[in-house]
Amino acid sequence: MALKTEVKPSADGNSSVNRLAVGAGISLVGVVLGRGLEFVKQVALARLLGLEAFGLYALGWNLLRSIGILLPLGLQNGVLHFGARFWRQDEGGLRSVLTRTIGASFLIGCLVTLVLFLAAPWLMTDVFDEPEFTTAFRVFTLMLPFMGALRVAANATRISQRMQYSIAAEEIVQSILNIVLFALLYLLGWQLMGAVVSTVLSYVAALALALYFVRRLFRAAFRAPSRPAVTPRQMLAFSVPTSLADISGVIVSRADRLFLGFYWPSAEVGIYQAAAQIAIILAAILSAFNMILMPMIADQFHKKDMGQLEELYRVNTKWGIYCIAPLVLVILFAAEDVMRVTFGAAFVGGATTLLILTVGQFVNIATGATGTILIMTGHQTAWFRLSLVVLVANLALNLTLVPRWGMIGAAIATATTVGGLFTISLLIVKHSLDLWPYDRRYLKGIAAGLATAVLLLGVRLLGLSSLANLLLTATVAVAGFFGLLILLGLDPEDRDFIALLMRRVRAR
Repeated sequence: MALKTEVKPSADGNSSVNRLAVGAGISLVGVVLGRGLEFVKQVALARLLGLEAFGLYALGWNLLRSIGILLPLGLQNGVLHFGARFWRQDEGGLRSVLTRTIGASFLIGCLVTLVLFLAAPWLMTDVFDEPEFTTAFRVFTLMLPFMGALRVAANATRISQRMQYSIAAEEIVQSILNIVLFALLYLLGWQLMGAVVSTVLSYVAALALALYFVRRLFRAAFRAPSRPAVTPRQMLAFSVPTSLADISGVIVSRADRLFLGFYWPSAEVGIYQAAAQIAIILAAILSAFNMILMPMIADQFHKKDMGQLEELYRVNTKWGIYCIAPLVLVILFAAEDVMRVTFGAAFVGGATTLLILTVGQFVNIATGATGTILIMTGHQTAWFRLSLVVLVANLALNLTLVPRWGMIGAAIATATTVGGLFTISLLIVKHSLDLWPYDRRYLKGIAAGLATAVLLLGVRLLGLSSLANLLLTATVAVAGFFGLLILLGLDPEDRDFIALLMRRVRAR
């Protein structure tokens, strides 16, 4: 990684870093809690349903989750991009943006649900050879309108740069309700169908809460007469390229499980899904930082303050890496124990898959918010073109590797293309905007990581039982990395960042 000499942030820059820390604190706590709850649900499903039924749930979830992410057609980015422009400036224009984007996403979801509901027998019988899942899959499709509208409504609340509202609706409430409802339905004897129904109902409730937050945050806008300040053509010109990029990204992140479901038994999908859930935790950390960074990027770009934008990019990237470094080290040195202790002995075969996927996600985090920066600075077309190239490469790799190597082939295809996407986008950000996230401040983190890895080699030689080894590895990884980082000396903005973040965490 090329290094730049650090640039001292201005007073205004310090204010932006402070806001980044506060927002990241809220986002980090919320995302970790929400994704942690989702992870708990996945573990419970894997243990209670068994490999076959969990594989069916994973197949339906990944197919519909992929479609649900794409349903808004980029409107979740459009509502933030245009809404930030009108907020506190043109209340009628803001109202128009909010109502049109949320309403359109719900309507699109209804249409797609109808198509999938009718196509379910063909999909489950002829494509995936799982005819017994047809009825449950039809119920599963009912979540799509609510999932799509929830993405837009949650993003709309971020216009205010207050993250707690989107976190509460999209992450915490949806996840808690999902787990509670599944537990109740499971006790009533609804096993696989209970998992499906609980997922659908949790999205219905989460959307209702998000809509309440939108009206609460933007009361002035909903009291003003609606004024179409953005034409449908302008909205589509911005949203469609980001949507097409989202399509590529979702396919890249989910195609592995769909190819596995086509070529291999559902048990193979279940093991892969378990490993992928752990790797996704890494991406969730980056997502937490990006939630607050997205509106701040738009704000700094409109102000044409690229120096402050670059400082935010650097701090965001560095702390994204720091937050996931201990987890990456644990996976690198104890992948089998992670799978055995978390999911059970039947899932140990996914350890190599977990290692490969972790490498790809680490590259994603280590390059920072490149996709977000390109979209929010008007380079969404470049992001789409790159995503399209990576999509073609991903499909070709999956088609070549999955039939031969199963889980390992799927993991290689995903890790290679995810790593490639964000490495190339890093170079595009440098070329197009002259922004670079790395400077000499990273050397302390690299030294702390290498020293902690040496300590973990010693732990591995002890030959402990799975649980004992995992606990000791996790303890050494966290204490070793952050302890060494502190001994090497935190930078001033790091101390401020931690202080603000911890204050926000304690306040939750």
